[in-house]
Amino acid sequence: MGMHSMRQYLQTIRLRYKYATREQKSHILDEFCSICGYNRKYAIWLENANGTKKTNIKNKAGRRSISDHPDILEVLMEIWEAAKLPCAARLKEILALRILKKDTLGLLHATFWNYQIT
Repeated sequence: MGMHSMRQYLQTIRLRYKYATREQKSHILDEFCSICGYNRKYAIWLENANGTKKTNIKNKAGRRSISDHPDILEVLMEIWEAAKLPCAARLKEILALRILKKDTLGLLHATFWNYQIT
């Protein structure tokens, strides 16, 4: 039995499985496992799945980070490399000191971590 025919078979069984009693579900699973050759737990998971894949969506509400801007990234990389590749915590302190001293290459206005692109 090919993958396409197994999916079709799963679609036909899914509705029957959803409204079946506990005893009927056991028979349906036995039948499905013997025909398709799936493990019982996997067959249960397939029966209960909606047919949609769950994905981890990392979209956050709100504005994009200012550090995503290409000009800002370029400046941050230069500072990071000039400081001999420090960790994030140390880089944050270095940036705070550098920004408070002067505007970095004229791209940032310093209002202490509240950046605006010029």
